Amino acid sequence: MKFIVGVAVNINLIFFYAAPLSTIATVIRTKNSASIHFWTMAMNTSNAFFWCVYSLAIQDYYILIPNGLGFVFGLLQVALYQCFPRSEVIEATDSVTELSGDEGDCTEQLTRSHYGNVAESEII
Repeated sequence: MKFIVGVAVNINLIFFYAAPLSTIATVIRTKNSASIHFWTMAMNTSNAFFWCVYSLAIQDYYILIPNGLGFVFGLLQVALYQCFPRSEVIEATDSVTELSGDEGDCTEQLTRSHYGNVAESEII
């Protein structure tokens, strides 16, 4: 029973370490590492590294295998983070709002979000 629980926990740990890798395609496609959370990447990589050192010290390969994979996954994230520098992307979303005037007339005004205070003459 211990073996089955140990294998299940190790599989879960591999999924835990591999979960942040879901952004790899985004990072490579956009050439921007903004989708990688730095502190999560740093803590997961260092956690896996220290567990690897511990497992080698006590020669326990059940601890080494999932944490070794976690360390490799972490190094992959670090490499992506270094190769594709973080740059903040401002996403402009255009929306049309209808404003009702004093006489009940509806006029359309194009507004852009994420640009702050922009004069109406600059928008239209």
